[in-house]
Amino acid sequence: MSRKRRAKRPCKRSRSVIVAFRMEEDAATRLDALVSLSDLTKQDYIERRLLDESVTVIPSSRIAKSLSQWMQAIYRELVLARQEGRILGEDLVWITRAVAEEYGALSSEAAVRDANEAMRNIPRR
Repeated sequence: MSRKRRAKRPCKRSRSVIVAFRMEEDAATRLDALVSLSDLTKQDYIERRLLDESVTVIPSSRIAKSLSQWMQAIYRELVLARQEGRILGEDLVWITRAVAEEYGALSSEAAVRDANEAMRNIPRR
């Protein structure tokens, strides 16, 4: 008989239903990009998008690191495309737009105001 595995951190919800689906590789790459830019788990991101709930990104060092990594990857791909004299792929253009929109939204004053408000609402011990 198998033992029940305990989660590392306590979980407040029950996951009794499994939902699985297949995706094309391009769509999976786009999903991974959006998930990494949102600072949510893939499950939470998919749930929110499927249930038409908003995904709010709060600026943090993890988001900054993710944006930096995506920008470096985009730069490397642009350099390679230029050296090889090839046209940019549709996925690269799409990911570049997503990263640029996220970066622009995080640099706006409203996002910083929301992040400061979120930091104030964190319970202190």
